Amino acid sequence: MEVFNFLIVAKMRLRTLPSFIVIAIALFYLWLMATLQIAIHADAAHDDALYAKLALNILRGDWLGGYDSLTLLRGPFYSIWLAFNSLLGAPLLLAKAILYLMAGLLLLGAVAPHIHSKWLMAAAFALFVFNPAQYGDAELRLVRAGLYTPLTLVILALVFWWFRLRDHSWPYRLAVALGLGLTLGCLWITREEGVWILPVLAASGIFLLTTRLLKGSSWRALIKLEVSYLVVAVIAAMAPTQIVASLNDAKYGVRDVVEFRQAEFLDAYGALSRIKHGEWRRRIVAPREARARAYAVSPIFRELKPYLDGARGDGWAKTSCQNSKPDPCFGEIGGGWFVYALRQAAAFAGHHQSATKARAF
Repeated sequence: MEVFNFLIVAKMRLRTLPSFIVIAIALFYLWLMATLQIAIHADAAHDDALYAKLALNILRGDWLGGYDSLTLLRGPFYSIWLAFNSLLGAPLLLAKAILYLMAGLLLLGAVAPHIHSKWLMAAAFALFVFNPAQYGDAELRLVRAGLYTPLTLVILALVFWWFRLRDHSWPYRLAVALGLGLTLGCLWITREEGVWILPVLAASGIFLLTTRLLKGSSWRALIKLEVSYLVVAVIAAMAPTQIVASLNDAKYGVRDVVEFRQAEFLDAYGALSRIKHGEWRRRIVAPREARARAYAVSPIFRELKPYLDGARGDGWAKTSCQNSKPDPCFGEIGGGWFVYALRQAAAFAGHHQSATKARAF
């Protein structure tokens, strides 16, 4: 009898042990991130220094501050996040770790019914927390990659919850729709290439509808129900974008979140990239030959020649070669840097005195 009781107690402990391991891993991860120091590249005018500057302006109540060629260069949500953390007094890496941990637990909770082994779940959680990519340079710097990853994971976790709660009552589904929409909106104003996640969401929606239809659900009622929650998610996703666009309109006179998405800027940049020239080289958007052809036919673009060529152009070419390390280095401004060189040249030529003048140029 004593042996039987001992086996029952041992079995119960084995069942609860994985949960304790998950808690221990989470606490150790938070402690670890709280002890690390964030790296700040103060000379990175387009990255660390810019995010910090915009966050300080937000804290002063001046939105993003006075306008220059860098003000609307980046999505502002990371700077908003920095300002919010400053008000809370929370260490930035710890705040990021909490968000990352929440994403992991959300994801774990969503898939839990389909994983019958708690030990397997604990192992998966450990791999998630100690993923080496989380301790790379970009994740530990004052740049938006540290926020972009947790936001993406929260979105994917909520997609799983949308599927798991498909037969639950409306309060649960409404909460998931609102959470998914708001997180997607925040992701959208964090980086400029957030469009990549839309096919993922579309594929998830198609999968959900297909599985429910195969189980005999009425397609009319099903689409009506799912579309209603989808509308809620879309409205919630639009809210952060529209708030930022309205603030920028009131402050700078342009209803844009970032100028990289501005139709006029995309048209100009695209036109430069389509100029025919000699040998095509990888990652070179507008080489010297293409720019020379543009100078010859465009008096407007010719205004930028002193700042895109000569010593300044050579400086940008050297920087792009040092960072992207092409082999061989052709002495051209690389694609990742040409966009900044172009905007800086326009600023030196006097076209970034205001957002409306920049758009007109």
